[in-house]
Amino acid sequence: PSASAAATPPTDGGDDEESPFAAQEALKQALAQEGIGALPKLLAVDVAKDGYAAAVAIEGLGALAAEATPGDRAKIRGRLTEILRSEEKRSGGADGRGAAGNAAMAIDALLAVGDGDAAKALAKELADPAIPVHHGTTIVLGLTKLNAAETLPEIRDFAKRVAGERADDDFEKQVLTEASEACEKAIATFAR
Repeated sequence: PSASAAATPPTDGGDDEESPFAAQEALKQALAQEGIGALPKLLAVDVAKDGYAAAVAIEGLGALAAEATPGDRAKIRGRLTEILRSEEKRSGGADGRGAAGNAAMAIDALLAVGDGDAAKALAKELADPAIPVHHGTTIVLGLTKLNAAETLPEIRDFAKRVAGERADDDFEKQVLTEASEACEKAIATFAR
């Protein structure tokens, strides 16, 4: 065989177990073919071990919530909340970027669930002083969009936290400005 043929990976499927994308592709295929039937597979993904599969699982859980039964929605909401909490804790470690990205996707997926229980779960996360300001801003914007007026106390507390933060550079100032504006809008909307 030629040198270029030797450098080209086989296209006959090869050993998918070796590919870091195998689990990701399997989840994508399950979602496309099984829809809500893929839920157990998505719920079982260990997001700390496989970042590629984590993204598909988290986004898939959010997408499936619309067609899920109330019992399955509760499972989805519970798993997404668990992912958000664990990934926020892990975001300070060696895999900080991946964990922070998973946490951000979990917030978006919980917002896609969009029910009162998801709003309560997000409000609880908003009350955690360890949650990054930018994630808190996303939550506040989402809660406003969901018209989750019952979360007003947590939004007010987050607004106080943001007001007490100190920015060391222009980027941090912008993050705090966006957070303050999101809180002001939510408070004005819900205080009516």
